[in-house]
Amino acid sequence: MEGKSALQIDRKSSIESEPRTLSFDQIQCAREAAMYVLSTRSIEEAMTIFTKLLNTKSGYKLRENKRP
Repeated sequence: MEGKSALQIDRKSSIESEPRTLSFDQIQCAREAAMYVLSTRSIEEAMTIFTKLLNTKSGYKLRENKRP
């Protein structure tokens, strides 16, 4: 093809931009952590943890410390 352009399009698979799916073990761990929070904290504290803390480094440490 003589009219071919030198411009190339950098394409990326759509799977790379999709959120990752949790494994069964990760889901089970999240359930156990949620039940622990609900049984040891007030509803107000639990709501704060579930809505604000999970996206912070402290929330990550909380999840890591819960693992067996």
